[in-house]
Amino acid sequence: MKLANVPITVINQTYSSEEKLTSFADTNALLEICDKFQRPFLHFWTTEQPTLILGINDRHLPKLSLGLKSLKKQSF
Repeated sequence: MKLANVPITVINQTYSSEEKLTSFADTNALLEICDKFQRPFLHFWTTEQPTLILGINDRHLPKLSLGLKSLKKQSF
């Protein structure tokens, strides 16, 4: 998909604690729409509370356990 002169849709959403998993479902649905209609988008989503989201590949980070301990110490 070439992006020259293609409008980019910007979606900005805030999710409550109860909706935290909805954000992932929304992202997956938007990816399907993007693929189907070949339209790029930027999806910004935030949560009402500070949130840390780790991906499946983050488990390979060399200092992950040290970083998680540090976050717990800071009450994150």
